[in-house]
Amino acid sequence: MNRPQIDVFGIGNALLDVEYRVTDEFLVEHGIEKRRMTLVDKDRMLRLINALEEESISSNCGGSVANTMYAMRGFGNRTYLTCRVAPDDAGRHFVTQLKTAGIGTNTILPSDDGVTGRCLVLITPDAERTMNTCLGVSDQLLSTQVDTKTLSNSKSIFIEGYLASSETGSLAATRAREIADEYGLETNLALADTSMVKMFRPQLEKIIGNGLTRVFANLEEAFEWCRTDRLDIALTQLRDIAREAVITRGPGGCSINTGKARIHVDAFPVKPTDLNGAGDMFAAAYLTAIRDYDTESAATFANFAASRVIQYTGARLESITAYDAIRRQYLTIQEKALTRQAQVSSA
Repeated sequence: MNRPQIDVFGIGNALLDVEYRVTDEFLVEHGIEKRRMTLVDKDRMLRLINALEEESISSNCGGSVANTMYAMRGFGNRTYLTCRVAPDDAGRHFVTQLKTAGIGTNTILPSDDGVTGRCLVLITPDAERTMNTCLGVSDQLLSTQVDTKTLSNSKSIFIEGYLASSETGSLAATRAREIADEYGLETNLALADTSMVKMFRPQLEKIIGNGLTRVFANLEEAFEWCRTDRLDIALTQLRDIAREAVITRGPGGCSINTGKARIHVDAFPVKPTDLNGAGDMFAAAYLTAIRDYDTESAATFANFAASRVIQYTGARLESITAYDAIRRQYLTIQEKALTRQAQVSSA
């Protein structure tokens, strides 16, 4: 049997993330629900941009799974991203950035006459991020863009729940999961946002099919999916759709139900600058570590990595090599902790 050439095959939206610092009053004035992702059309997007008096603080190629694939590549994985961009400057820049990082991707469709998607990420003083997204041609991701040969030659798939908002995107995600099932791949899904669970649950259920290997959700998404406000119930019910349920809880760390055990791991306390990308980084670090370590160790590294990205502005670190620096920093901390533990035990 041939050895898989790709560690993680991602599928999700390709967006140009543009970040602005705003006040809570700005959100109220413009009728924007805080801490949510809201889909907007091009006209609404332009009105919001015109209303923003400050210059953007960052502009990067993004999208949730794109951020995860970028981080996983930085951690040493072989990654591939299926997405759709237009043949405009933003789209070409997006593909170039992926290829420069060593991430495989599908080709730009030459017939596209739309624009590459854009996401306004509005950061309030408490570091919370609120997103307004115009999907552009990401809304038209096609099942035919899923490269069956590449997917079948992968170890796992990671699906972005945001695809549920698009008719063609949800079909593409469903088809990708079906191919992954056919070839016996590990299947992972991020619920992505509470709005996806509220508004597109039937589409998410089709993407999930008969069940996944692993589902990622933050506390609000988990509660919304399970229609509860209790963590223990959410951990139980999420296993109806996945063998492993992973719930991130911000400063509360994370909780995981593997079926055999329930594991709670504390966060690394830091003062956040920008919470955008925390979940994307967590998933990347967890999926990287879980191949070689136990669940608690993988979750600890994931919490550590997430604590580092939220101290920066933007959903990604400044370079692909910065991710390996985080991995090495974590290993150094762990080695020192083990040394201290050994010294205490021998005293």
